[in-house]
Amino acid sequence: MLFRGIITAMLLIFLVKTELAQATEANVPEKLLNNAKEELLHDPKSAFELARKAYDIAQEGNNIIVQAQSSLLLGKLFFAQAAYNQALSHFLKALQLLEDEPSTQLMAETHNALGNLYYYLKREDKVLSSHNMALNLYRHSQDSLGMAETFGYIGHYHEKQKRYKAALQFQHKALSLLRNSRSTAMESSILSHLGSIHEDLQDYPQAKHYFERSLALNDSARQTRERISILNNLGDVAYKSNDFQTAEYFSKRALSLARRVDDLYQARSALRDLSQLYASLGKHEKAFQYLDSSVLYYKQIYSEEGLKQVARLETFFEADKKEKEIRLL
Repeated sequence: MLFRGIITAMLLIFLVKTELAQATEANVPEKLLNNAKEELLHDPKSAFELARKAYDIAQEGNNIIVQAQSSLLLGKLFFAQAAYNQALSHFLKALQLLEDEPSTQLMAETHNALGNLYYYLKREDKVLSSHNMALNLYRHSQDSLGMAETFGYIGHYHEKQKRYKAALQFQHKALSLLRNSRSTAMESSILSHLGSIHEDLQDYPQAKHYFERSLALNDSARQTRERISILNNLGDVAYKSNDFQTAEYFSKRALSLARRVDDLYQARSALRDLSQLYASLGKHEKAFQYLDSSVLYYKQIYSEEGLKQVARLETFFEADKKEKEIRLL
């Protein structure tokens, strides 16, 4: 009896350990993904490796949601590097996965990411439709923060189309939704959009006011990539206000930070601004050097082959989606 009791106890211990190991193993992709999100702003290379590993493990375990989350994060990492065709591939993959296991939050976030990407790809016909899809999903789930973020994106798009009245309305809608939240990073982003609108309207003191408020919030939120854009904007406003010394200071800060995190788009923007600044100061040799570097970045971002690949990816995604619909029917 004693021997049988020992065997039973050992068997129970073994089963418990096995179950714990399996539970821990099941949490591995989630942990990797959370670590990747933490590294996103500080070490993009590490974030990329962690997200890719999370995707592979989730795929082995048929964890659709973590696969979609990983694809979305990988897309954002490629987007930050101005590798737009790879970003598109990962965003479309995330949506593809979410057809099998829907998640309102993830689908909305992915549609917003696509809307931002389509703007940079100059596919303006798809920008608003992507953001409106996200907005409808957020409204359905009564997610006020998600709605605020989407209003910010839509307002930014209207600004780029020179529809300033609509742009201001959407940004103020976003701010009103953020009044009772503690989302410092999002508020910083909306204030930056407002600064950009007032800059376009040539109201430089008001633009500077919004950009400075945005930078102060960003410094506490520690959103590195967003900070680069704000610094570039402050440099631009200073230049347009004929404060060349301040313009040089902010543009150089933006360039240094953009190079540190491999943000090609913002680095190119800072180089272009510095070229314009030195040309205004009569330092033509320096202006040409910065302009040459800016053109190289531009070619790297918008290569002809890259844009062709974007079109192929979209065609493949649409064909795959139609095939699924036919199978369901």
